[in-house]
Amino acid sequence: MSEFTIQRIISDLYAEEVNCGLSTSWDGGLLAWFDGNVHAPKEYASFSVGDGRGDYATWDVMWTGVLRWFASCIVERHANLEDGAPMEVGCLDCTMNTTPVDLTTGPCLYHLARDFLAGSPASPFQKLKTQEKEMKIWSCKIGECDAALLPEGADAPMRAAVERAYRELTGFDAAFNFSGWGAELDEPERAVVENREPSEERYRNWLIQQAAPDLYEALSGILAMVEDMAAIFPIKLDDEGLSAMDRARAALAKAGTPQAPRTEEGAQ
Repeated sequence: MSEFTIQRIISDLYAEEVNCGLSTSWDGGLLAWFDGNVHAPKEYASFSVGDGRGDYATWDVMWTGVLRWFASCIVERHANLEDGAPMEVGCLDCTMNTTPVDLTTGPCLYHLARDFLAGSPASPFQKLKTQEKEMKIWSCKIGECDAALLPEGADAPMRAAVERAYRELTGFDAAFNFSGWGAELDEPERAVVENREPSEERYRNWLIQQAAPDLYEALSGILAMVEDMAAIFPIKLDDEGLSAMDRARAALAKAGTPQAPRTEEGAQ
């Protein structure tokens, strides 16, 4: 039997002396547990069918989710062993295709679980909510290295790796990917990397940079309001007031229209 099924999981884990089990309750759905014992499992998860958050659309879809959960437990358990994946003489993947034909018994449970995870993305099995969705965007900064060490086209392999991981995790291709070797750490991040307290001056400059668009809009509004009031109610400003107005106009003229934050190259 080479299919990854509940029957195969329970029978093979029993042979490996690994406890596991399933139980149901009419108001609590299905409970799956792995290793340990029924009263104190090392891993456990609940599954249910319905319209609630985290529910599955149908029982068939839910059972695929249960298989994925067991597969994750099996792969993680064997990945944490000192000698890596289990060695079963009849499994060609374990013996790197060196098993004689007459001794071949098919894939072992570990390799069945690994292949099942690789070929069954999580998202299509779980019910997509027709109500309000909470959309997520992954962000990352990784580095850093000397630019001279980067070959031509260094963006492509990094971008492809992230898109592949996204596809394996969600089951869908990414709608966009803004990435490239042009990112910079802000002061709080740099301080963490260098294991020091953030520089007050650098942090203040970073805060000003982040607030620049809002400050521009506020200053433009205040200046326009003062000029409108002056046209209706003549206001005589002293030299200090005139100087402040001139500086405000000069600052706005110098800044122009604030640009959107610089995006990293290579956006798709």
